[in-house]
Amino acid sequence: MHVFRIPSILLIFIAIPNLLSAADATWYRDVNQAWRDAERTKRPLLFHFGAKWCAPCQKMEQLTLHQPGVRQALSVSVIGVKVDADENPALLKKFGIERLPTDAVVEPSGQMLLITNGFKTEQEYLQFIMRGRTRYAEVVPRRELASQSPVTGQSSENSSPEALLMLDGYCPVTLSRRREWRRGQTAVSTIYKDQRYAFVSEEAKQEFLNHPERYAPQFLGCDPVVVWNTDRAIPGSVEFGAYYDNLLYLFSTDETRHQFKSNPDKFLTTKVVLSPNEIERVYR
Repeated sequence: MHVFRIPSILLIFIAIPNLLSAADATWYRDVNQAWRDAERTKRPLLFHFGAKWCAPCQKMEQLTLHQPGVRQALSVSVIGVKVDADENPALLKKFGIERLPTDAVVEPSGQMLLITNGFKTEQEYLQFIMRGRTRYAEVVPRRELASQSPVTGQSSENSSPEALLMLDGYCPVTLSRRREWRRGQTAVSTIYKDQRYAFVSEEAKQEFLNHPERYAPQFLGCDPVVVWNTDRAIPGSVEFGAYYDNLLYLFSTDETRHQFKSNPDKFLTTKVVLSPNEIERVYR
């Protein structure tokens, strides 16, 4: 009987495409399809932003993204989408992505919940996915309930008349530029992310409008340590403020401020993204 033997080199060429297909089975490439499936399954999306020229991105591709634990999490917890930064600049702009690799957990509605930068090991990545999934399951229903209250609308000069006055009325521009606590004028104010800021002059207001992310307190003025530890959005106080990398953070107690200062990267490498209607009112 004649036995037909496939040359070993041919076996290699046949096997490789199948292996590659299996390795990528849990990741979407089509963003629109991923979004539709996230809405259908009511699961958050996990965006992985990378590029072929990015060494840490390629390291994650080889060591993290296709590990069994990650693939299992992608099959049941989130909808994973790989985004090539060079092919999708509009999506990077939409989410404000400036570093690679970046991973973000996003609701099907488009609201970002959690974002992190840099290489992650399999264990670190699994922790990020699970935190994002937990936040989605616990925080989104609370926020949706809060959104049924009468406050909302797009941030503008004429919307959100009950918007909370931030920084106790101190001007964020003079505070950032000169570290001076000067009260703003009620007549010279604006609303940013449904929060009101007052300024010492029209020039200061215009500077804020040009670069609001530079002057507004991070985490919408909430204590980043409390947010990280409990997922509760508790407003910080001007009494316990601190600048880090020239950005302002507010804390609810001196203890949480010291915790932050002892290890700020712990609370900032992976950042919880808040929306105004998650903030709990605190009466001091």
